[in-house]
Amino acid sequence: MRKLIISTVLSVMAIATLSSCLGDDKETTVYDDAAITGFSLGTLNLYYTGKRANGTDSIYKRTKNYSKLKFYIDHAKGEIWNPDSLPVEVNAKKIICTISSKNFGTVALKSITSDSLRVHDNRDSVDFSQPREFHVYSQSAKGHRKYTVRVNVHKEQPDSCVWTNISNAQTSIAALNGMKALSLENNIFVFGNAAGVAKIYTSAINDGKNWTELTPNIALSADAYKNVLLKSGAFYCISDGNVLSSADAMNWQVVTATDAKQLIAATSGHLYALSADGGIVSSADNGKTWEKEQLDDDASLLPSESIAYACHNLQTNANADKVILIGNRSLTDYPDDMHAVVWTKIDEYSAGSRSHAWTYLTPSPTNKHLAPRAENWQIISYDFPNIKAISGKGVGKNTTKALSQIYQSGDEGITWLNDSIMKMPAGLSATSESFAMTTDKEKSVWVICGGTGQVWKARINRLVWKKENAYFTE
Repeated sequence: MRKLIISTVLSVMAIATLSSCLGDDKETTVYDDAAITGFSLGTLNLYYTGKRANGTDSIYKRTKNYSKLKFYIDHAKGEIWNPDSLPVEVNAKKIICTISSKNFGTVALKSITSDSLRVHDNRDSVDFSQPREFHVYSQSAKGHRKYTVRVNVHKEQPDSCVWTNISNAQTSIAALNGMKALSLENNIFVFGNAAGVAKIYTSAINDGKNWTELTPNIALSADAYKNVLLKSGAFYCISDGNVLSSADAMNWQVVTATDAKQLIAATSGHLYALSADGGIVSSADNGKTWEKEQLDDDASLLPSESIAYACHNLQTNANADKVILIGNRSLTDYPDDMHAVVWTKIDEYSAGSRSHAWTYLTPSPTNKHLAPRAENWQIISYDFPNIKAISGKGVGKNTTKALSQIYQSGDEGITWLNDSIMKMPAGLSATSESFAMTTDKEKSVWVICGGTGQVWKARINRLVWKKENAYFTE
């Protein structure tokens, strides 16, 4: 049957070739090589759900020209694909494509349900809901190549973000009256305080339901969780006047004694801490020695409570990080503050690089989106260049409600807007002072709740979409 099908296609080619020769006395060259040389799309229909005037759902259609969408052709493997997927609204079962071949060879499409072939017409729609097999034959019918064509269409909305409550009423987590979460390799770690005793719990990033309590070899102070951070794959904190480090959160060692108050940030190059005299000090040797940092404004503007930070690498310099530091000044000393204080720092850590001062982001009277003065700030660098943040209730005269929204700053801490993509999950419940947020290597965001023991997890879809291979052989 297969031979009969192919013979039919070749017969069509032969008749077409003969017909062209009968009407022309000129000598005709017939080529033996076969290849698909071009693949492109036309105008496609997109279908999406919208609201009618009466509030009911309705399916709407719009069209868009995708003729400039790039397709790669790997002749060696016989594969054709688009590295940039079409939007989810495209109907993959009805796609019009234009195929060009070398020396005007004949292109045929294999059926989905059988071995039958039909000559492809660039005006006909093709079902690309699955990979399709195309055959190209030379003019002489001696040359033949087979290609598998994949028209990649996203199966989900790029900016969709769905929260999952993966653990409800986790009793050990619920008992924490203060906490901080960090992610290292394949695990989430929660450092906290329960009834005045330091606690450490861990769970795999693909779990979140089962948590194991870790017993450190050195007893941590009850408030050590406030300043635990990660640098270069190791945990650091200041506890009982010592800088401690650990690779696994269980086996800790004393790095050095210190009079610094608490660690506040870490980059690839440095640890940073609040100094005893009210400034900032840094260490380039993982806590062994410390140097005073430059500030571009008065040290009285530094935060002393609810301190959190985010850090990301500068795209313009592989050996430099940007730090965003947020927190509150003392309520006793500054009762009238309505907003959190925000500082930033560029840390260059290559040999011979210059040192940059910490920069205070002076609040502008026209900025209506300043970070509120609130307790328990939690911030992460997520969806570059954005910073995501959550907070507890307002402090002092600020009446912000606890966990009322997810903040987003796309300008490195100047403005803090209500995130339009990542919304606070419905049903999330935690005490105002005991919850934590972190992100893992799989680009998931975690919110872990004291008081209730809830563990929530979500991610923005497009951040984990696979990038198609763009390598091909001519």
